[in-house]
Amino acid sequence: MKRNRIQEILTRVFSIALLGLFVGSIIWWLLSFDFSVKPVEINKAALFRKTIYRNVKGLDLKIEYFIHGPKAAETYLLDGYKHDSSVSYYETGEQFRFAVYNLDSLVSEVYFFKSGEIIPNFPFYEDNEIHNVTFSTDSQLIEFDFYDGKIIQGTYKESRVIK
Repeated sequence: MKRNRIQEILTRVFSIALLGLFVGSIIWWLLSFDFSVKPVEINKAALFRKTIYRNVKGLDLKIEYFIHGPKAAETYLLDGYKHDSSVSYYETGEQFRFAVYNLDSLVSEVYFFKSGEIIPNFPFYEDNEIHNVTFSTDSQLIEFDFYDGKIIQGTYKESRVIK
């Protein structure tokens, strides 16, 4: 048996080239693939329908409604800034939040359970982003999505806590 040296060399070169091409393509794919997590962009203007009632004295009333639903919030505006009082509601109509503003600066705010009791230690969100709020009382767990002092329609959930 005679060895064919040229055939062996060509086979080795071809095998190494094929392996290099395979490893190179995997490295290229890993470097070109975008592994970053992109935040979901939500059109916040579409969360509520709003109507502004102009007043001759300059203090306008902005009423926001849940999409295909009842009133979500009432806010007084002075030259486009939140001013005086702002009231938010649950989808079922109970008062959820009462806030006092002075030219877009929050002075104070109070949050309420559906029963009318004050929610103590409600988290403070300074930005106008959508946040998921979860808290529990002695008997129930409450969860909802929250934006600009309002509950987003369809996100409020209550469940009983079993002890």
